[in-house]
Amino acid sequence: MTARAQWRLASRRGFLATSTAAASTLVLDALPSPARAAQDELRIAIGADIASADPDHYTAWNDYWVYGNVFEGLYAPDAQGNLAPALAQSHEVSGDGLTHTFTLREGVLFHNGDPVTAEDVVFSLKRSLDPATQNQRAALIGDNIVRFEAADARRFVVHLKAIDAETVAKLSLYWQVKPRKYIETVGDAGFARKPVGTGPYELLERQPNQFIRLRAFDRYWGAKPKTAEVTLRIVPEEQSRVAQVMAAEAQAATPISPVLAARLAKMPNLNLVRVPSLTNVVLFLNSRHEQLRKKAVRQAICFAIDKPAMLQSLMLGYAVPEELWCTSAQPGCSLDGVEPYTYDPVRAKRLLAEADFDFAKPLRFVGMAPGRVAASKETCEAIAESLKRVGIAVDLQIMEFGAWNALKTAKEKDPSIAMIYATAPDPSRDVAYKLLVNTRSDLATSWVFDAANDGMLARMNSFTDQAERTAFLNQILRHLHDEALLLPLWANDTLFVTSRNVVFDVPPYLAYTILADVALA
Repeated sequence: MTARAQWRLASRRGFLATSTAAASTLVLDALPSPARAAQDELRIAIGADIASADPDHYTAWNDYWVYGNVFEGLYAPDAQGNLAPALAQSHEVSGDGLTHTFTLREGVLFHNGDPVTAEDVVFSLKRSLDPATQNQRAALIGDNIVRFEAADARRFVVHLKAIDAETVAKLSLYWQVKPRKYIETVGDAGFARKPVGTGPYELLERQPNQFIRLRAFDRYWGAKPKTAEVTLRIVPEEQSRVAQVMAAEAQAATPISPVLAARLAKMPNLNLVRVPSLTNVVLFLNSRHEQLRKKAVRQAICFAIDKPAMLQSLMLGYAVPEELWCTSAQPGCSLDGVEPYTYDPVRAKRLLAEADFDFAKPLRFVGMAPGRVAASKETCEAIAESLKRVGIAVDLQIMEFGAWNALKTAKEKDPSIAMIYATAPDPSRDVAYKLLVNTRSDLATSWVFDAANDGMLARMNSFTDQAERTAFLNQILRHLHDEALLLPLWANDTLFVTSRNVVFDVPPYLAYTILADVALA
């Protein structure tokens, strides 16, 4: 392990004696010792398939298994998770902050051999913003853009309505450059079947719900990937993912639940690798729901949920608790003067009584099935039990990821849903993207409906002084907390179980894995 990764092999720890853990022990004890694997490709068992290989049809960060490795934006995360030049070698801003000029790196090729030009960048942005494309992030990317053009073959210019501190991030983390000539030749459907990007890997083959095969691009402009070929196997069931590593059918598997990770950490022929991430687990409280319109009811729910007990019994130390919707690794996360929602069922009951809460009506709560987020089902069940202890009846519905995501991102929200469990990853240490996508009330991805919050979001990126912007971000986070519009739970560590010959050396604090930095020893 290198210092760059800032990871560590999980320490050996005692195994929590719960029924879930006991079941894990029985299954693991029955598995064979890891077999010797061939070294010509890296095989990773992942819990859920991507929704589309076309980055303009993004639905969730799970799609970045492809988008983050096959495609690139103008900038990309460096070893510390900060944005650094990628397809653009430099970036200049006009004195008034309204014109951004990106100079493209010379000699960059798409996977089909076509050179990358500023016309491709213009085409890509037009495609992303075209209503016919139905890109769910179009408003986020383009609302503040007046116009854009290619100044010449290597210079791309964007003109803004107002200063926007997120301009580079929007054209880097949330958007990718695509080949104009290729898409015009094969069409949108052909591009989705056989996407062509500029990233370190090219997509060879995809069988939905089975596997995705990637191959290192031998003419990549940057550092060459450490593994020539990567196959992502879609394996929804956690025990099956681990079994594939044990049998050398795969060399790595993720996600891994903390309760299973505790057992795997003791196995001498495996590595349990953990990386600090910004995968925020959150409970959205629908302020438009008839029972949750009163702030006191939402606050009561926050006080009723026993987060410390869930962290201890479900996450086993593989998560960072959150009070505000952020971690200490992120600017704007100061807790000075914040009144925490400590577990207080007595106070919760009092608030419910004062709000004339109707205990006869159950609250519909939508949760996520296992496979995408560690301990998702168990967390939702624990939340429901906490609420029942203060008299709130809960109608818990656990949905498979695809159905959950369709409901979560539906433009017309189901008014019967009172609460929805979700993850809202930060693609970098900056919390702005998460706030915009998940709390701006006019976006389909948001379950927060608050005019004051919308007003603050409109100002969030207008600051030229970084310290002032950081302080303002903290105000937004505090507003969400004080109004109890959502309840942050924790930021999950990303957990991989790997065979001993797999070496991870990838940046921390990202919402996706950069496969080019994973090697076979």
